[in-house]
Formats: sequence, C-alpha cells, structure tokens
Amino acid sequence: MVRDGEGDLWLGGKGLYRLHHSDLQHYTSVNGIIIEEVRELLPDSAGGVWAASDDGLLFLKNGQGKIFTESDGLSSNHVLTLYRDKEDILWIGTADGGLNRLENGRFQHITAQNGLYSDDVRRIFEDRSGFFWLTCSQGISRVRKEQLNAFMRGLVPRVTALHLGKADGFSNIDCTGYGRPNGLQKSDGTLLLPTPDGLAVLDPEKITFDSRPPPVLIESCWLNHQSVSCLDGIRIQPGQEELEIRYTAINFSRPEQTRFRYQLSGLDTDWTEADTRRTAFYSHLPPGHYVFRVIAANSNGVWNRKGQSLAIVVLPPFYRRGWFVILVILSLLNVAWFGHQHRISQLRRQQVAQEAFARQLISIQESDRRRIASELHDSLGQSLAIIRNWALLGSGQLSADAPAKEELEEIKATATDAIREVREIAYNLGPYHLDRAGLAHTIEEMVNRVATASGICFTTELDPCEGVLSREAEMNLFRIAQESINNIVKHSEATKASLTMKREADYIRLTVADNGKGFPPPATVSSSNKNGFGLVSMIERIRLLNGTWEIHSMPGQGTTIRVSLKANMNDETHSNSRRG
Repeated sequence: MVRDGEGDLWLGGKGLYRLHHSDLQHYTSVNGIIIEEVRELLPDSAGGVWAASDDGLLFLKNGQGKIFTESDGLSSNHVLTLYRDKEDILWIGTADGGLNRLENGRFQHITAQNGLYSDDVRRIFEDRSGFFWLTCSQGISRVRKEQLNAFMRGLVPRVTALHLGKADGFSNIDCTGYGRPNGLQKSDGTLLLPTPDGLAVLDPEKITFDSRPPPVLIESCWLNHQSVSCLDGIRIQPGQEELEIRYTAINFSRPEQTRFRYQLSGLDTDWTEADTRRTAFYSHLPPGHYVFRVIAANSNGVWNRKGQSLAIVVLPPFYRRGWFVILVILSLLNVAWFGHQHRISQLRRQQVAQEAFARQLISIQESDRRRIASELHDSLGQSLAIIRNWALLGSGQLSADAPAKEELEEIKATATDAIREVREIAYNLGPYHLDRAGLAHTIEEMVNRVATASGICFTTELDPCEGVLSREAEMNLFRIAQESINNIVKHSEATKASLTMKREADYIRLTVADNGKGFPPPATVSSSNKNGFGLVSMIERIRLLNGTWEIHSMPGQGTTIRVSLKANMNDETHSNSRRG
C-alpha cells in the first residue's frame, strides 16, 4: 500500500486498486492494459504511481496508464521492486535481468556479467554511506551507487559487489520472503530481512570497508601438465606447448570474493578479467620474450595495482632460429643462382645452336648461290656464247644484201645482251672476285656497277682489309654492303651516296650514307620484324659476326648505317686459308 500526492491510497496484489475518499476503484483494464499481479507500488514525485508486475513496469496518472516492457529498454518484464533515490532517479529490480535505471525517459541496466552479484534483485536499499544493498535468493550484496552511475555513463567497465552470506552470520541466505514488502529499512538505517529461518537484522554501518589491497602470489607453473620451477622465470622449450600459471592473493576477509586480472605483455593488448578464477592458461605461444602480470582486488574492489610478475621466454624450434633461417636463405639463393646459371647455360646453348644453324643456313645459301652462279656462267653462259658465235659466223659468210643477214645480226645482239645479264646475275649470286681481288676491290666493283645502272653518284673510300677477316666474315660483310646499296637504290630516292670501309685498330668499320628521303627512327629490328627495308638479314649477319650496328635517319635528312666488326684473323692465318 502507498499514498500518492493527492492523498489517495493505492493497493496492489491480485490486481490494482485505488481508494479515493470512500470510493474503492478496481483497475482491471487501463487503456487496454491488464495487470494480473502487482508486486510493488511507488508514488511518483510529479504525481501518479508506479507499479511493478510480471508484465512490465506500469505508470498511472489521472486515470491514464502506460506500461514499459523490454521493447522500451527494460532488461526484463519480470519487475520485482522499485526505488527512487534523492536525485529522483528510478531504480528497478527484476527477477532475471539485473538492476535497471530510468532517468529522463531512458532505461539502462547492469547485470552479473558486469559485476553485479546476481541478476535476481528482490529489494533495493540505500544506506547513509552511499551504498546500495540488493537482496536476492542467495543473500544480500552491497555495491556503491556512485560506481553504478559511472557504469551507466560508460565510465567504468564493471562494478564491484560485496556479498554477505552464512560466513557473515546468516543462518539462511534466502532473502526472497513470503509477503510484501520482502524487507524494510528502519529510520536508523538498520535493515530487516525475512528469511525461512526468521528475521535477519543487518546494520550496514557495522560492515566495514576494507581498504587494504591484497598481496598477490604466483603459486606454481605447469608445462604440458608437469610442474616446473618458476622462481627465476620460465624458459619454454620447443614442444612444450601448454602453459598453466596458478596464482592467489592473501586475503582473510572474504577470500572467495577476491577478483583477479592478468596480462601477458608482448601478446595481450589489454587485461583479462579472470573474476575469481585463479589460473591462467596459454597454449602455442609464439617464440619471444614475455612478462606475465597478475593483480587482485579485495571484496570491496580495492586493487593491488603492482601485483606479481613472471618473466617468460619461449624458445623457437631450430627451423625458426636465426642461423637456420640464414642457412635456408643461403641455400635458396644458392639454388636460385645455380638455376639461373643453368638457365643461362641453356640459353647460351640455344643461342649457339641458333647461330650454328644460321651460319649453316647462310653457308648453304652462299654455296647454292655459288653453284647457281657457276652453272649460269659455265653452262648457260657458254651456250649463249656459242649461239652468239654461230650467229656471228653465219653473218660473216653472207653478203650484205642477203635476207638472213639481218636476222643473224639480231640473234647476235640478243645473245650478247643475254650473256651480259647472265654474267650480272652470276656476279650478284656469287662474287667470284672476292677470293681473287679481295673484299675492298669487290665492293668497289659492285658499287661502280650499281652507280652505272642507277645513275646515283657514289663515292667510295675503302681500306684494304686482306688478312683481318675470315672468308665467312668477308662474304657476310660484302652481303651487308650489297644489301645497304640495294636499299638506297630501291627506297631512298637519293642522288648521292657514299660507302667507306676503314680499318681502325682491331676493328673494321663500314659506313653507308645517302642524301635520300630518310625515314622515322626505326623500332628495334629483330627476326620477327617484317618491315625493316631488308634490315633483318643485315642484322642477323652482324649478330653472327658479333658486330655492332647503328642506324641514323630522319625524314628528309637521309640515312646513315654504321657497322663495326672485330678482326678475328691475322694475315698469316687468312693467307693460309686462301692457299688451302
């Protein structure tokens, strides 16, 4: 029973009643809200009344009602008790949702997970020292209201609750009671608590506050379930994967309520809340140096911040040690080096094989050219010469006015032209002068023939190079010069050109230049490049001779090609090869 600000008497039980003057009203339904059983009533400071029930928290004012449930922020609909403090904040105890607080229309709650002793809150008292006393079926606990408010505001992660039970004089710790209210507070602050064994009387002021932090002690250490000494720290060998550290605190005042926190520096970034557990477990710790620290708080929440520490060294297995890692790295580098060398060797063999194939191909090509040139000169050329001679002989035996004389003269002229063309083709296919007259003379003769046929003004400056290049190198250099001259005739539209061949120390340098139309700087020429104005064949020959080359050309500024070959035979060797 409670009386509201207007003097009306409210009664709760199996339903809700109001006695207004002599009129008793039964609230069976308020705005569609039906209350089966009222557990506690509390008048509101601004008028109206609060009712605790198993259906939620009901507020009634001026005949209108509203019920608050879990959907409004309550931690549980099973509301058991209500309390309003001096700051006009409403505290709500629930059967299974801990303690709730209603301030400015907002619900907040705290449970045993956050340090409350029990989620069952039957009655709420406040003593003169600023502590809340909360009853439940397991006894009564004390928690500082200031700490509760700090938790609700997010300033602390948990609270500390002191629990009183049989060790403190309770013959029966069940404080649920059999009626309403299930506990009273006298004007002097004494608490009267109903229990199955009778009335328990508690004076909060006689429950002293222990401000002494408990000393912390590391009792023992276990590795793979075997006890090890930890006086000078622990060294964990490879294969020892399970670490157990047992610790305690020296506290003779409610030791079962001593709380612990521990941290493994080097692994944990924050403290582990162990609550009352006195063992820390770690498994498969990475190699390294660690420091285990444990601190403790007494039943009043006074912490020993210094605590106790233990140095831990986890030794790496051999395959994770520095020397082994260095050995593996060196081995991998060695394998990589040998693999690289093997690959280079393969590439070199491939290159040698390709060069050998290219040399053989060029050799076969030159051999075929010489054979064809020889056959053209010796066979076809001889046949054409016989035809020309027979025509000349027949023409000489006829009179000047003979009808066949003109035809024979025509045959002779045609045979003469054919002989000249056969000799030109044979010369281009196989420069037989190369062995007889030398490279410089052969190139000069070739340039003179092209100049006569093309009308381009050629100038030459050729050093004698006999004895400094092999027969193969001379033939390839001649073909390079020949291809360069052909490119000038076919593509350059030049009026002037020059060809120089200089012997400089151990090098032969060939330079071919023209004043033609030129072209943009060419991209890299390779065997896969099909647009090189015949450069592909030239570059392949230069590569086979281990030479170097340069091309300088711009539109409208002509083209210059420079080729450098290293001399690889002395005069005696070359002379012997010629005589052979």
